[in-house]
Amino acid sequence: EEKGINSEENRLNTGESPTKGKETKDIDNIAFRSQEVEQAFQMYLLVREHNYGSISEEQKRALIEELMNLSSDPKEQLAIVKKATAGGWKSFYKLKKEKPKEKAVSKKKAFDNFERRQYDMDSLEENLLKTQGR
Repeated sequence: EEKGINSEENRLNTGESPTKGKETKDIDNIAFRSQEVEQAFQMYLLVREHNYGSISEEQKRALIEELMNLSSDPKEQLAIVKKATAGGWKSFYKLKKEKPKEKAVSKKKAFDNFERRQYDMDSLEENLLKTQGR
């Protein structure tokens, strides 16, 4: 107990508070140009810590570097972080670009490996009518 009191007294004497140190620590760790990306990254860290346990400072720095290597565009960084947060991922991954939709190919064409026969429908119909008229 004496050590606990001494540390409390030391903290009071230096003017530090337990929360103040943590707040300045978070401010010093701002690594992104965009405040939105920074906030999303902090949210990602909270979700990841909740899902997988505590994260060391080295891991946080590695995640920041990984995100910076994936994209330098703040909008894309934000999308990557939000996707990782929503998915509860341990790491960041490059976003897949949406390809423009191509025209739908009919199922018959997609599985048709044979050349189609050509019919003269008029002559077939004429022959059919002749045979039925007999």
